Amino acid sequence: MIPEEDAQIARAYANVIFELAGQMDATDQVLAELEQFQSVLDGLPLLKRVLTSPAISHKAKAWLTEQVVAGRVHDFVARFLAFLAASGRMRILGPVIQQYRKVIDRHVG
Repeated sequence: MIPEEDAQIARAYANVIFELAGQMDATDQVLAELEQFQSVLDGLPLLKRVLTSPAISHKAKAWLTEQVVAGRVHDFVARFLAFLAASGRMRILGPVIQQYRKVIDRHVG
C-alpha cells in the first residue's frame, strides 16, 4: 500500500495521461510503453534503485531516464517518465499505471 498522498498524485497523473494520450490517439500505446518501462525497472533492480534514490539528484535521474528511453517510446511517454524522475516520483510509476488502466476501463468498458 502506498501513502494516500502518492495515491492521489497517481490518480491525477493517470487522468491527465488519459486525456493527453487520447488527444494523440495513443491510449493503448502509452499504456504498453509505461508497462514496458516498469518491466525494465523490475528487471534491473540497480536502475530502479538509482531512479528512486534520494541520494541521486532529480536532474541526474531525469537525464538517465531520457537516455534509457530515447527513441524507444513515444515522445509523450519519454517526457512523462523524465518528469517523474525529475520530480522524485518514479516510485509511483506502478500506481500510476494501475490508475491509468482503471481510467481506460472506466471510459472504454
